Amino acid sequence: MRKLIAVDIDETICDTRRFWFSELAQHFGKPIDATIEQLIQRYEYTDRVEMWQTPDARKWLKDARFDPEIHRSCLEPVRGARESLEYISRQFDVIYMTMRPDTIVDATREWLQREQFPSGEVLASPALLFDGERPGWKGRELCARHPNVVGLIDDHPDVANAIPNSYRGKVFLLGQSVAPRSDIEIVLCEDWNRVVQAVAIAFPRALQP
Repeated sequence: MRKLIAVDIDETICDTRRFWFSELAQHFGKPIDATIEQLIQRYEYTDRVEMWQTPDARKWLKDARFDPEIHRSCLEPVRGARESLEYISRQFDVIYMTMRPDTIVDATREWLQREQFPSGEVLASPALLFDGERPGWKGRELCARHPNVVGLIDDHPDVANAIPNSYRGKVFLLGQSVAPRSDIEIVLCEDWNRVVQAVAIAFPRALQP
């Protein structure tokens, strides 16, 4: 039986942030005169943009995050993610582990299929969880599925921080320059090319040609 690699979705293989920034800027204005890329670079998360913290803007974003149609057809993949994950899936099965609410899991599966990502189970967080509870849920799920799931590819330091310290798998942390902790094995990966290299180094026998 092949081992599994867990893969996050938002900002790891799906460029969700760009959609949120673009739509909020269109509906509620820009905080500064800048491109969407510059806004993302400056603020990183929408909740750091003060002018988007009005009741109307927050309601729009909350509704959008639960909208199946947006997650089915309005989002673009992260550059290099599909090809890199296709390579990794030659030797590992893939499980998609997302903090998205489980009410949009069907739309998420359709997006993965449409964008031709490797097939795999999609595990989404319970919709009733508060946002602050979702990293902990993900960390517990990852730990419970080890050693069958040998690693996680994710972009979010909060998730890395929420993994129980008993976890003995690997975390490939995408797009971060500093590991948030040292008591579990975290491999920093600048981009998807580095993810492929890091997985090959971590599991050399699994990814031999």
